[in-house]
Amino acid sequence: MLAVPTPEQELLADTVRSLGAAVGVRNPQDLDAFQHEKAWAALAGTGLLGLRVRDDGQPEASGVDVMIVAQGLGAQLSPAPFLASAALAIELLELAGADRPLIDAIAAGDAQPGLLLDRGLTGLADITAGDGGVLIGGVHSDHALALRGNQVVRVQGPFGPGGGADLTSRTTRIAPGTELSATGVGEPLTPEAVRRWTALALTLVSADCAGAMRAAVDGVIEYSKQRIAYGVPIASFQALQHLIADAFTACEAAVTTTSYAAWAIDAAEPVEALLAARTAKAWVGAVARNVVETVMQIYGGIGQTWEHISHVYARRALLDVALFGDENYQLDQIFDLRREVG
Repeated sequence: MLAVPTPEQELLADTVRSLGAAVGVRNPQDLDAFQHEKAWAALAGTGLLGLRVRDDGQPEASGVDVMIVAQGLGAQLSPAPFLASAALAIELLELAGADRPLIDAIAAGDAQPGLLLDRGLTGLADITAGDGGVLIGGVHSDHALALRGNQVVRVQGPFGPGGGADLTSRTTRIAPGTELSATGVGEPLTPEAVRRWTALALTLVSADCAGAMRAAVDGVIEYSKQRIAYGVPIASFQALQHLIADAFTACEAAVTTTSYAAWAIDAAEPVEALLAARTAKAWVGAVARNVVETVMQIYGGIGQTWEHISHVYARRALLDVALFGDENYQLDQIFDLRREVG
């Protein structure tokens, strides 16, 4: 694995950053005026929605490339549902061998499906259980992707208004017993395909969280250099230096573990890719809350107000921790997976 980004990957990261005003938010007030259609069109116009579209069986972009985009959008607190409605939706349809028009519509920005997860947010919902679930992504979608056994299905909406603790993401709860109209898509998924998709899902959510954490820490570092207390910048206080150093180190480790998981998606065997992804998600889940809470504490009084951006970072990170299982869930899964492979 080459740990240094290529020139093309650095350009990709710069491209995501350049979209800032169109796809991201800088303060809570921006959320009220956020233009979802404009953001989705901006991502489609730069080709970012179709990164996992296959060409002769090979994705147009590697797992590392998609991770870079997810991390950049997380850093900008983008409300555009890139992960659920583009990268993960296309990957799922490609692995199922779905019809090309379905995939091309998402890549072009003409479709925005959601993902229906189980009630515990640990994976795709199996609609045969009748337990309902939680819809993520698909801000303006009338359908979502789920499973019926090992068959990918399109579940028809409408699903009602979304909400949730994370102000930058739509989540809609589907009550148990709700009758869902579903149509099969492609061929049944193989166990290897399920592992590949799960590895990508865990990696991208970890990248989104790592991006949000790192941006929050970078912001409070700059603040600590400018905030004056007792006649000196608060960055000179040793207690705060230790808090910031610990948060920064945790973010760096999150980026490192996620980068390896992203490389493994295409380069390693499915079981190894899944182990790497679960390891990254376990680490992110273990440190995210402490990092974002530390950031809010260093901001002091202003960091505890609704008008400040710090609580938006915290909400984003905490939802990412829950998506596809927190650290305790991942550790249990890692134990089972290692016992399975010996």
